[in-house]
Amino acid sequence: MEPLSAIGLAASVTGLISLAIQVSHLLADYSVSIKNMSSGMKMLSEELTSLQHVLKELSDFLHSVDGAGKSSQKSSVLYLAIASCTGDVQEMAVRLKSSKNIVARTMEKLHWPFEEKEVIKFNDRLRKHICICQFSLTMENCMLLSETSDKVATVLKVQKEHSFQLSEIFKGTSAMATVANQYSQTVDQTTLILQMLSYLPNTFAEIENISLCMEDLQISARNEKEARILDWIPAGALHKHDEISARRVAGTGEWLIRHETYRQWQNGASSNKQLWCFGGPGTGKTFLASLVVDNLKKRSKIRNIGVAYFYCDYAVGSAQNFSATILKQVLMQIGSLPPAMLEFYELHRRAGFPRAQVEVIQLAEKLSLCFDAFFIVIDALDKSDLRKQRQEILKVLASLTMSRIRVFVTSRPHDTDIKTALQHALKIEAIADERDIVSYLHEKLDYAPRASTLINE
Repeated sequence: MEPLSAIGLAASVTGLISLAIQVSHLLADYSVSIKNMSSGMKMLSEELTSLQHVLKELSDFLHSVDGAGKSSQKSSVLYLAIASCTGDVQEMAVRLKSSKNIVARTMEKLHWPFEEKEVIKFNDRLRKHICICQFSLTMENCMLLSETSDKVATVLKVQKEHSFQLSEIFKGTSAMATVANQYSQTVDQTTLILQMLSYLPNTFAEIENISLCMEDLQISARNEKEARILDWIPAGALHKHDEISARRVAGTGEWLIRHETYRQWQNGASSNKQLWCFGGPGTGKTFLASLVVDNLKKRSKIRNIGVAYFYCDYAVGSAQNFSATILKQVLMQIGSLPPAMLEFYELHRRAGFPRAQVEVIQLAEKLSLCFDAFFIVIDALDKSDLRKQRQEILKVLASLTMSRIRVFVTSRPHDTDIKTALQHALKIEAIADERDIVSYLHEKLDYAPRASTLINE
């Protein structure tokens, strides 16, 4: 059978910890809704807490010097014990979630989904899982549990008999009562583990099914963590681009895409990575920005390029975090979160997302190396919050002057701070193109046949 490294086993334990925490949270919801919790329900909650603690110890051990480098077959007791525990906790999670979903749909009162005999069964199984995890926390025992059930059972039966005999010998001596009690506890622990062995799967098909279950759990835990990290990033509304793009008349703005300066910027022919498209009010700068985004997205389907955008808005102002919005879009295009982002999250998660936007954009720049080229489109910079947001964006633009990231900015032409910041950028003036006006009028007239008739007359 295919070997599972200690690191792989540790990852399975980590996934199980995450699942146990989820079930604990579900149980907490029930404890709030059900006033008179039974003793079995309370004990189930306590056993889950104990399981989390011992699993954390096991995870630490598997990453320690003593645990590192150990291997475990998929037929080993330790692997199958973790798999069996995962199955039990998953069953609890499914039942608890299913009951909550019914309540959400029907608005009925939350009902406990287990019969008392099922609670007793789960408590008994959890105690055995905890016992076997505690037993594995030494190098010697961990090595033993790396064997198959038959081999472990043979060794444990001998140990149990030996411990029982010693406990009987010392039990009659008051001075050795403590030692006798220790041997008695060893007998009890060994008995529980031997009972647990009978529950473990012993066919190849069962082992493979559990393996797939554990792999799915690891993926689910990783996806859940990545979703939590993405939610932690205070990005602005990304749907605004789709709204603007949907309002843009088909065929308008193509003059910009054909413009030689734009082509040089897009293709990297110019050493200058920043392009400023300026123009007065009503020249369609926002629609041009949306066209640039769509054009770059289209190119990304055949080339490994990334694109992020930010639409400045007086109404929202500094509530939008520019660098966070860019970073989130970079991550969404990469797929699985890279180690640099995971490290960034662990460094800042307790204090909250950092306010220093240059620090955040530097991370985005580092992550953009996953792409052959990366573009940022900033629309209506003149409409950003003058006192705070604009200053932060201009600082970011200054930090990106020598960057590989190519930046497209639109704004009105007369704001001094913007003119100064972009004085060395490539420049294109936004104009009211005649063909764009004709296309716009034709579309509007399609929705007003009477006006079209009058014009034709």
